[in-house]
Amino acid sequence: MNQFGHFNLTLLINNTMSVVKETNKFLRILCLHGSEQNAEILRTRLGSMPRKTKSIAKFVFIDAPHTLPLRPGDEVPMRTWYLRDEKGKLNEASLQTSLDYIRSLWDDVNTGNYDGIFGFSMGGTVAAQIALLKTRATRAGTGATTYNSLQFLFVAGAPDRLTSFPGVASNTSSSGTGSESMDCSLHSLHVMGRSDNVVSMALMESLAGRFHEPVVLPHEQGHCLPSKSVYIEQYVAFLTHMHRLHCHRIGAASDGMASTASKPKTVNKGYGAAGAANTSLVSNPNPTVT
Repeated sequence: MNQFGHFNLTLLINNTMSVVKETNKFLRILCLHGSEQNAEILRTRLGSMPRKTKSIAKFVFIDAPHTLPLRPGDEVPMRTWYLRDEKGKLNEASLQTSLDYIRSLWDDVNTGNYDGIFGFSMGGTVAAQIALLKTRATRAGTGATTYNSLQFLFVAGAPDRLTSFPGVASNTSSSGTGSESMDCSLHSLHVMGRSDNVVSMALMESLAGRFHEPVVLPHEQGHCLPSKSVYIEQYVAFLTHMHRLHCHRIGAASDGMASTASKPKTVNKGYGAAGAANTSLVSNPNPTVT
């Protein structure tokens, strides 16, 4: 990647407030947890972000369909989106099961049609696979697809492991123009820990490099989504920007202000930011909203 973006928070948030008041549409965000986690763990780790964005976004947390053996101290089995054999080779059938499950939720006329996906670690990789499915359908000109509503990804600690998935080519360009780059209409925010000892910066940057204009937010911590206010403000700014773009396309700039914050600034690589929420839990295999 040659350049990364960040937001002028004060300008963006102030200029968006009048827009938010004019629409009742919420961003619908599907949340995919990491490996050896579950929906409830991810919900708690998002901290105050759902509460701070409750006027513009609704988060739906789902459990992956594959359960893992109970570990000492666990009261419920942890879950995973796909399995690997003893040699580390991907079990393709397990991945397809997860993709079919997510598609069934997306197709639901009452709860589907999500605007974005939040994915942590493995969940972010699966989110990228879904974005790739949309991209392929768009480029093939096949018309309406399941994931037409997908507008953005927000991932943290997410590696580029797509080349191990069936039929996915390597990302041949660091500028996001490789043979398997994402559709240029998809927005993305990538949170990366420089001290992450689970996923390397190279793999996280490779995933970001598949997107046309990725916004990258580095931090000094490990494999996590930082919860300090300085980072929460960045997440809120990104989601506020997505809400303005995708929930208020008509008349969004009627007061002549919104257009001044229509694009993020760009900075050189390596720079970044130092109540009841609208959340739902959907559990597998018989999803119910609580």
